Amino acid sequence: MAGSKPPVEAFDELERGKRARLLLGEVADEERQPDDPFETEVEWVHSRRDDADMMITYRAEFTPPEGDDGADLYYLEMEVPEEGDPTLSALMAESNDDGERTTRRVAAVERLEVVD
Repeated sequence: MAGSKPPVEAFDELERGKRARLLLGEVADEERQPDDPFETEVEWVHSRRDDADMMITYRAEFTPPEGDDGADLYYLEMEVPEEGDPTLSALMAESNDDGERTTRRVAAVERLEVVD
């Protein structure tokens, strides 16, 4: 992945409609493991501010891969504190079954590249 960067550095390049390529690290569920590197479309990017924790959380949502019928979307979250370094969550899967939202860890993300 020649144009890839550490995920925290590349996160701000994500935009809705672009494609992203993620190089995965430790995988949580071997049965539902996406291809590695995993390429997908960015569906939505948004942020929310938590004044109590003095932190902004950015969330990027992705189209899950074919074959992972248990996920409605995949997402990454990056927390940016007022002081200190940003941190990135693992790649997570989210599903909404009968009005109940569940999440599960998919894999760590080692590199991220915006390809479109």
